Amino acid sequence: MVGPLRSAPLSIPISINLERRAILNHRVLDEALTAALRWCSLTLKGRAPFPLVRRLAGCRLDSVKEFIAPSFTFDFDSGTAAFTNLPRLRKLTLGIDTDTLTVLMPWAQLTDLTLFCDSPLIALDVLAQCPNLTRGAVSTAGWDGLLPTNRDIVALSHLQRLSLPFLASAGDVTPLFDYRSAPALEELCLDFEDMIVDDHECWPNSSRFTAFLLRSPHITRLELTDLRHSTLSSDDILAFLQHTVYLTHLKLTEPSSDCFDDVLISALTYHDGKIPLVPYLQYFVLESTYIMNFTEDILAEMIASRWWIDAESTTPPSVARWTNVELGGDHEFSEHFMDIMMDVREREGLPIIFFVFEFEGG
Repeated sequence: MVGPLRSAPLSIPISINLERRAILNHRVLDEALTAALRWCSLTLKGRAPFPLVRRLAGCRLDSVKEFIAPSFTFDFDSGTAAFTNLPRLRKLTLGIDTDTLTVLMPWAQLTDLTLFCDSPLIALDVLAQCPNLTRGAVSTAGWDGLLPTNRDIVALSHLQRLSLPFLASAGDVTPLFDYRSAPALEELCLDFEDMIVDDHECWPNSSRFTAFLLRSPHITRLELTDLRHSTLSSDDILAFLQHTVYLTHLKLTEPSSDCFDDVLISALTYHDGKIPLVPYLQYFVLESTYIMNFTEDILAEMIASRWWIDAESTTPPSVARWTNVELGGDHEFSEHFMDIMMDVREREGLPIIFFVFEFEGG
């Protein structure tokens, strides 16, 4: 006679609050550790004392698939924390604020990594040990001193999505691209929100980045965030677009007048008989919290040049047709420009949206 079926033990998500003023209850922790084999995820909030980190590293965490420790900073003089006990770990969020890598993880098995790291050298070392990543988000700074030398290019062959939020620093961030290739990369985001550009150039030239784009030829989505905090020019953006021929989605936020100008807009304008720039582009977002400086008629011409209706021609243009155009923020478009765009939308179905930012409070 078959006995009653028993369901598998329930998996447990664990979160340990170590933030300021939080009191760690060791009796509760001891009880939780007795069920460590059932943990499916582990989150450390706040500064983790090294004895706790070492204890966790010594447990069997066989079922943990996700580990979140964005403030994983403790007294590294006490030794190294080696998490070799995470056979199923695939997703990791980790913060490192030291100059040496003393946190050891099963890097090679990760598929999803979010890394906060002040040192670009450590960021490079970590990425070099993550050959199976499909998604990466790496927040790091630029080089203030001597640049790294004699490093081999590491191929992240499975990486499909990469986000690089640059931290505030007085250094060049472009050497990050010297030592990586991502042949399967499809989505790339460069975020300059925290950069400081008053006294230095975080992006002295684009040669390093365009070389990276050549090694990553299948990018379809490019997002450039908070461009006013960068030193990029419209020539730099043009170079990016010339090396992303399969681009379908482009999003620009907070562009300065140096990087989004009539030159760039004109280059995106399609003309019959000429080889188009980013011929597959169909999704475009432009947003800013301040007034931008460009000629609206040139922007209107660019948008119209990449839109048509089937009845207009038996031979459609050799560029993709828009599926989405979004313009807005705090930039006030003229009534003339709005009338042109609204007319094309109403008569020909141009998929264009105008939006404004709304802030709570006052």
